[in-house]
Amino acid sequence: MLSLVKDINKKKYANINLIISDNNQSIGLQKAKELGLKTFVLDNIKYHGLSKEFDEELNKIMKQENIQLICLAGFMKILTPWFVECWKDRILNIHPSLLPKYKGLNTHERAIRAGDKKHGCTVHYVNADIDGGEILGQSVVEVAKTDSITTLAAKVLKKEHTLYPKIVQKLIDGNKYFLTNNS
Repeated sequence: MLSLVKDINKKKYANINLIISDNNQSIGLQKAKELGLKTFVLDNIKYHGLSKEFDEELNKIMKQENIQLICLAGFMKILTPWFVECWKDRILNIHPSLLPKYKGLNTHERAIRAGDKKHGCTVHYVNADIDGGEILGQSVVEVAKTDSITTLAAKVLKKEHTLYPKIVQKLIDGNKYFLTNNS
């Protein structure tokens, strides 16, 4: 999230209206506050087991803040199909694997266990299938025989920090809807 924010602030291709988290202890949320960005916590504990209610409140907040594009980064809550449909083609996610391989969690461990030579990250639209939306871009890293989960994760994270801003800027620059509503 922080790399995306820094890139947007430097290049000015979008306005950041809100950083939202479901965890009030989130490091990203604290960093956003330090940068003077508007933040909001939609406490996941309050909505435990109430996914629809959480998503309805999230939808209300997004509309109140005139959000045009949602960029998930470290947001681990699974959104309901209803919310995803409301925001169709306006929710992006960065995932630490070369989708469609290794959807879900523990991607680096799974790549190492499988003996993969290549791993990486993917930016994709969010749809109702976990990590199943249209792929917008990928970045590849070589998996060394000496890589641990930690070293591989660090290599992939470095690629994420470059890929996500690149895809977001490309999407905004090429989409009249975002241009007219973000100016």
